[in-house]
Amino acid sequence: MAEVSNAPARGLSSRSLFTRGVATLALILLTAGCTVGGASGDLAKTTTFQSAAWSKLVDLGDKSRAGGEPTTALQFYRQAHMQAPDEPLPLILIGETLIEVDDPLEAAAAFRGALDLQPGRTRVLLGLGGALIRLDQPLAALQQFEVVLGQNPDDVTALSGAGVAADLAGERERAQAYLRRGLEQEPDSVTLLNNLGYSLILSGDYREAISLLEMATVLPEATAQHRQNLALAYGLAGREAEAARMIRMDFGDGEVARNLTYYRARRIGQPQAPDQSQTPLPLRKPLAQAAPTEAVETEPAGAVEDAAEEQEATLELEGLLTD
Repeated sequence: MAEVSNAPARGLSSRSLFTRGVATLALILLTAGCTVGGASGDLAKTTTFQSAAWSKLVDLGDKSRAGGEPTTALQFYRQAHMQAPDEPLPLILIGETLIEVDDPLEAAAAFRGALDLQPGRTRVLLGLGGALIRLDQPLAALQQFEVVLGQNPDDVTALSGAGVAADLAGERERAQAYLRRGLEQEPDSVTLLNNLGYSLILSGDYREAISLLEMATVLPEATAQHRQNLALAYGLAGREAEAARMIRMDFGDGEVARNLTYYRARRIGQPQAPDQSQTPLPLRKPLAQAAPTEAVETEPAGAVEDAAEEQEATLELEGLLTD
């Protein structure tokens, strides 16, 4: 975390100057739109200037967003929406930016507003579906993705989103069918490989899960989450040496010990063959992020089972990728 200085500011940073500059330009644009329209009394000219004004605001928002300033971008997009309340684009951009800053509730409201203006638009439906997933409303999210798939059955983003939503709703076969269809379109998609692999972990099919997650982890876009999902599959399959090797790629020896203990506990309580599997247990968060911080001691089998039951009640569902 950066230190906060109590010394008086000696000047404005280049980013501050940029923000003030674009804000000033926004005011000029807004003023120009109102002044010309009022002076001429010509409705056509007023409409033209207003259109130019909100488009410029969107451009400024895009530049701010690309520059890593989503809060500033939101201000411009909201001003654009005020200038052109019947245009869906500013609302779409508001929704997408709110997702970036982790405000799915407000994002969903923005997407619904855009959907009222332009029903059936793919970009809006996908955005709303993603927001609903983050709000833990998977069935409502699934409805949005299925509307898109009704328009375009090969839309990979909708197939991926529908797979995640169905998985979160506990509909494993339906989820895996969507994800397999997505992989037919994009066989090298790290997100689809991860999500299908993780869904197969939940189904107890560790062999195919490992195969898919191994493919995901060698792709250039692979992250710690993909590697730790693979470690989870290795561990639940009893391949502890490979699980430990994968954990060490991102974490230390303490996390290796904690995770291996957890994997052993889960193997005791959950069948490893798909045809023997009962209701899948929640395993979406890489263990090194979810495990307790205290050191793990060797425990008797009964204590390990108790620990597994306690972990099952508290483990969050975050192993699938929603992007």
